[in-house]
Amino acid sequence: MNKTTIKISVLAFLGFMTYGYAQQQQQDPYKGKVGINTIEPSATMDVQPNSDNARVEAKTNEGIIAPKLSKTRIANIATPVEGTLVYATDDATSPISAYTGGDMKVAKITEKGYYFYNGTEWVKAGSEVTDQLWAQRDNGGVTETYLKPADGNGDEYVYSPKRNYINLGNASFDLVAPDGLVYNNIKKDTPNLLMINSSSLPTGETAVGPFGKRYSYFSRDIYTIDNTFTPDSGTELVKYRGKDIWMLAKDLTHDIDYLIGQNIGNDFMSSTKASNLTGTRVYSTLGDINGTYTPTVRRNAGVHSFPAIYSGKVSSLVGSFNTPTVYGGTVDYIYGIQNSIETSSLHKNVTTTHAVRNLKDVIGIKTDVTNQQNSTTERLLGSLTYTNYKEGSTVNQGFGAANSAYIQAGSTIGSYSGFSTYIHANGAANVTDLYAFKFESSLASEFVPTNMYGLYLADVKKASQKNFAIYANEGNIRFGDLKHTNNNNTASTGDRPVFVTADGVLKVGNASTALARAVWETDGNHVKLAVKADGTDRTDNIITINDAGQMFASSFKGTNGATIFPDYVFQKYYTGTSSIKADYNFKSLSQVEDFVKANGHLPGYKSAETIKAQGYVDLMETQLTNVEKIEELYLHSIEQDKALKAKDAEIADLKQRLERLEKLIQ
Repeated sequence: MNKTTIKISVLAFLGFMTYGYAQQQQQDPYKGKVGINTIEPSATMDVQPNSDNARVEAKTNEGIIAPKLSKTRIANIATPVEGTLVYATDDATSPISAYTGGDMKVAKITEKGYYFYNGTEWVKAGSEVTDQLWAQRDNGGVTETYLKPADGNGDEYVYSPKRNYINLGNASFDLVAPDGLVYNNIKKDTPNLLMINSSSLPTGETAVGPFGKRYSYFSRDIYTIDNTFTPDSGTELVKYRGKDIWMLAKDLTHDIDYLIGQNIGNDFMSSTKASNLTGTRVYSTLGDINGTYTPTVRRNAGVHSFPAIYSGKVSSLVGSFNTPTVYGGTVDYIYGIQNSIETSSLHKNVTTTHAVRNLKDVIGIKTDVTNQQNSTTERLLGSLTYTNYKEGSTVNQGFGAANSAYIQAGSTIGSYSGFSTYIHANGAANVTDLYAFKFESSLASEFVPTNMYGLYLADVKKASQKNFAIYANEGNIRFGDLKHTNNNNTASTGDRPVFVTADGVLKVGNASTALARAVWETDGNHVKLAVKADGTDRTDNIITINDAGQMFASSFKGTNGATIFPDYVFQKYYTGTSSIKADYNFKSLSQVEDFVKANGHLPGYKSAETIKAQGYVDLMETQLTNVEKIEELYLHSIEQDKALKAKDAEIADLKQRLERLEKLIQ
């Protein structure tokens, strides 16, 4: 048979088959379907075992095997068709990990099994992935389990061996800290990591009230307590903790540098402005803004720290440690601790006036330091402040401690102390030296300040009744560089120009020799002063005060009238002006009389009522006024003398005229 005959035969066979197939399509309900071991396929392809292999006791392998391909071979499929099914192998000759390509279509082939192409990538098929929420992928040789919906939205919710991280908003894993520390892919350094980018934040209002929208929150833990929880029976009340962080370092065989329970970083690395930058803020609130609830709490503490030691050794046990640090930039103020306390606060847009409150104590900083039984402490201090002035630094004013009070107009204060110390002794105690205030120094020999004061008091003169720069009740007062060391009222080594003897006698001397006798002495009921102008003593007492309060002295000198002595009376009278006292005016006798009638005392003097109210007579003020009145009296006398002389001349002239008239009449 030649080739032509063969071709004709084949064509005839195909034509017959085509005709038969067409007839079958019109008459057979199973048209277009393929059945294996069945003549009635129920699907496009229906594979059934034969009757022998379908028996329960049969041992043959039945099923369908898709093409077995390595991950590399699957990746080599140039144009995979959607719906294609393969079985990915992972054997020694071609393991999945051997694939080094970057084709993302096979990224999810991480273990052997059936995979189908969904039009975009090869995904695993099977009952365990029917919902396709979770999937696995290879990431640098590490198998990751991830949440597919998150991955599809640009987020990441991933678990890998000993690692778990969540990334919302596609935050960068490559970070640079303010100190220059570079974190290259931080997710590899942190077993449990949560990263959120601000693109994930909602744009609508999340909390609306009298204050408006508050904050945009990246992460929040909210715990609510109601009556559904039934505590264990017992007398002890329930204790709740919102969140507990516990780091436990136990049975270590190596030393460590830092052990930090919680570290919070809040870094602002932009060229814009921020009103406030706060590392940690704590709210601990009672009641509500409307006053609906009125709870009772023994103590409300914003932060309560409990550093403790049960055994071992620690060099310093610190309740709160603050280290404000300046590496660069510009800073106006630095505060180690700043407290702002108000007895009442106004709610924004809610209240406009402060409520009436009665409080017992308002204390900016309160410290309780207790030396317990069986404790031996070298130094026990309520507070301690070190100020360190480094070489090359400049400070205009330095204070070891400073207190400032702002007393506003209209406030009422019973008593104010800029500095107050109060010592309670509740029984017998062994105390060697007790100081209310003590000043000591350790100064190098080359340290020479311009002025040095152990105690400096500015003007004390604003009180309406009493002004005391220094006021002491019972107790001795001593001035000098060294203590007096004997009790016989005589000078001893170390006495200085002013000192007090053991009997409380004030003595004055010079740097090398003290006085042989007291400057102030008592003689009966008299107090006597004996001192010369050069500071040495004399035998006679030039000033004596008796028990009636009378003072005896040869002379008194005052200095407060040296700059404005009453010669302005004469100057103003004769020249019309006075350079000594420009506002002085000389009054005529009739003007003086009018003033006395109206006020009951001479002009220039204080009234008796005023003198009584102030409780004393200023001798120098009175003496200067006396001189003023004496000079005025002299001027009035001079005027009267001139007037009398004029009258005398007029009378003499009249006498002469009278005598001439008498002679003419005779």
